[in-house]
Amino acid sequence: HILKSNCKHDTILNNHILSMYGKCGSLRDARQVFDFMPQRNLVSYTSVITGYSQNGQEAEAILLYLEMLREDLVPDQYSFGSIIKACASSGDVVLGKQLHAQVIKLE
Repeated sequence: HILKSNCKHDTILNNHILSMYGKCGSLRDARQVFDFMPQRNLVSYTSVITGYSQNGQEAEAILLYLEMLREDLVPDQYSFGSIIKACASSGDVVLGKQLHAQVIKLE
C-alpha cells in the first residue's frame, strides 16, 4: 500500500520500512521498497545491505555496496560494519582488506 500512496516519497519512513523488512528476513519486500524509492540516502542503502548481510546474501550486499559508491555516497561506520560482515561471511578477503584500508583513512 505504501508503494502506491504518497508515503513513497517519505525517505525516513521508507528507511524504517527497509530496516523492518531486513530484520524480518523479507529481503524481496525490502528490495521492492528500495527500488521504488524516488530518493535514497546512505541509510536506505545501509538498511538493505545490512539485511542482505544478516540473511546470508553476501553477494547481494556487496553488489549494493558497489552501487552505493557509484552514487557517490560515503560509507559510515554502520555501512562499513555491514559490508565487512558480508565480506567475512563470503570469504572475500580482497574486498575486506580494501574496506579496512578505507576505514583507516577515515580515522
